[in-house]
Amino acid sequence: MVSVTNNCAAGSHLSTSEVLASSVLPASAVSYGADESPAKLDPYGGLVTMPSANRPTGKFRLEKFPNKKWMFVDPDNNAFFMTGIYVLDQSESGDDLGSNYARRTAAKYGDAGPAWAPAQLRRIQSWNFNTVGPYASVYTLATHTYPTWPGDRGNPVKLPFVAFFRPSFYSMKNQHNWAPAPVKNVLAGASQYYTGYRPFDGVADYYDANWERFLANELSEDGAEIKKSPYKRYMIGLSLDDSDDLFGFGAGPDFTTEPEHGNNNPHLGWLVLTMSPVQTASEQYASVYSDTTVYAKKALHDQLVTKYGTISAINAAWGSNYTTFDSSGTTITREAIGGGDGSTLTFHKNLARPAITRFSLQILVGGTPAGGDLGNGTLWGPNLSGTVDYSTGALSVTLNTAPKNGAAIAANYVQNGWGIGSGLMDEDGRTSHQSWVGKDFVQMTDVNTSMKSDLDDFLYQIANHYFSTGRAKLQQWLPGTLFMGPSTLGTWSVPSNRNVLEAAAQSLDVMVIGGGWPLSQAELDFIYQNFGDKPIYAGAYRTANADSAFWRHPAGSGNFSTQADRGQDYYRATTALAAQAYLASGSRPYVGVVWWQYLDNWGEKLNWGLVSLSDNAYDGREAVTGRIPCSAPLQKYTCGGEERNYGDVVSGVKNSHQALFQLLQR
Repeated sequence: MVSVTNNCAAGSHLSTSEVLASSVLPASAVSYGADESPAKLDPYGGLVTMPSANRPTGKFRLEKFPNKKWMFVDPDNNAFFMTGIYVLDQSESGDDLGSNYARRTAAKYGDAGPAWAPAQLRRIQSWNFNTVGPYASVYTLATHTYPTWPGDRGNPVKLPFVAFFRPSFYSMKNQHNWAPAPVKNVLAGASQYYTGYRPFDGVADYYDANWERFLANELSEDGAEIKKSPYKRYMIGLSLDDSDDLFGFGAGPDFTTEPEHGNNNPHLGWLVLTMSPVQTASEQYASVYSDTTVYAKKALHDQLVTKYGTISAINAAWGSNYTTFDSSGTTITREAIGGGDGSTLTFHKNLARPAITRFSLQILVGGTPAGGDLGNGTLWGPNLSGTVDYSTGALSVTLNTAPKNGAAIAANYVQNGWGIGSGLMDEDGRTSHQSWVGKDFVQMTDVNTSMKSDLDDFLYQIANHYFSTGRAKLQQWLPGTLFMGPSTLGTWSVPSNRNVLEAAAQSLDVMVIGGGWPLSQAELDFIYQNFGDKPIYAGAYRTANADSAFWRHPAGSGNFSTQADRGQDYYRATTALAAQAYLASGSRPYVGVVWWQYLDNWGEKLNWGLVSLSDNAYDGREAVTGRIPCSAPLQKYTCGGEERNYGDVVSGVKNSHQALFQLLQR
């Protein structure tokens, strides 16, 4: 393999001051092909030929124009179609060349962000992108300041951007202690009878009050620079959470996922019904929970108690045989395991009341929770390890530091609870219950009809709780800001479950559908029926591994043979968005498209990028073996140095946007 640690030939650098002084690209300088006249754009990238008839608000908003075309309206009061890029970030990503993008670009541009970012903004602007999408480096945001930037120290290249916060993931870590305690990953306690995909990061317990506290503090702290900036008008809106963190809200059951089949999300109501109602510890998130309640399952419990009132009523409706709405298990508290003597590290005990319920065992040292079981017979704590046999109660606990003399080592647990007992909260989807619970957790074809209706109601409730809380906190943080929902809501080219869409309609101003597109007419009309006559935008996902720096890594379905093919397909799909309409209303809902992602993805070994990890654009010129001046507007830098010569996707992307801007005005 060739080792490349510096992509720049001697003498090819601009100084930082030269980069910054030349980095502003006026809207009038946006480059277009010679085959069509360029659209006339305002400084935000809005279409000056499509002014709004309404009064300007000084910020981005959404509006349906007289031609029934939904559009963003920018602060200059012109129609704006969002063409954005996900992950415009100088990430630390290694590759086959033995280096990484961050180190190479720090050498190329002279620093690790303040000069790199304006250069990339100029680059994407020349490709007719007008928006910095989610997952962006702060250096790319119009609201960011830096001491070496000229004038008011504001970003020299200002593009509209989508602010992005990720409370569900970071609240499980309780990053910066922005909540009193970490939020649980509810999927950590999923039933053994759930055999589907489990996203690595998990799903946060949205009903935990700590989730709401964390979100408020994340907006306040991480959003402080945006809120105080005189350039916050460049913020189009706020996107909340990665779709991976919202598993259960993604691809619904009504359509086949593309390009790979079988990726429809499970019904989140079924997952909650069958998961453990308690958790004591998480090794993944290095947490021991003083409050062991899984609040999502408690919320389902409370909803069913309110509806049915008596256990006999729910049994009659579901065909079930529960003995209580709660758990029939017995809670054991502070059963003695041993006492500290200042030297003993390991303690053994046969717990008195087996069978021990999985996920319920918690170890206390000196009265303080120190660890718990992970549901697989393993104990974890930051200073503790051990094992438990659930059936016999045999327990072994080893501490990293010997408890001081007289410190009590004790256990809390539940006997014969979840997965064993006869209460609703003990439900785990076991074989003997499948006559009403079923085992089809996606399509719910074998689930009792009344139970399915109740779980649909709960899916609406949990989604509505998530979206309405997100909207409320956003409006408290910065009133009037558009709420754009997660980075993608529908996934795998499929809209979300109808109950999720109905909940989203109450709170979201616009939502994004990820995957291949345009959507079918049936999918669009499904969205209209459940989300309403509201705007949407599209996430774009395309690769061409064989014609890229990832040529040695095979790609899955949906991969193109060449960069040109990738660009041509993007052109075909993007230009079709202008005319797609809801059948019932005639409204044309697409208001934007966001390309995933700026760079090739080393972790996935996929050529998602418009730019290689050697910082060469796939434009048919830069990504080559030789050393050449970069393409305009970065021609003062040196590009090339790839292992092979690669093709051109950028022209297809650039021409797509150019053609789209023309079509939107019809």
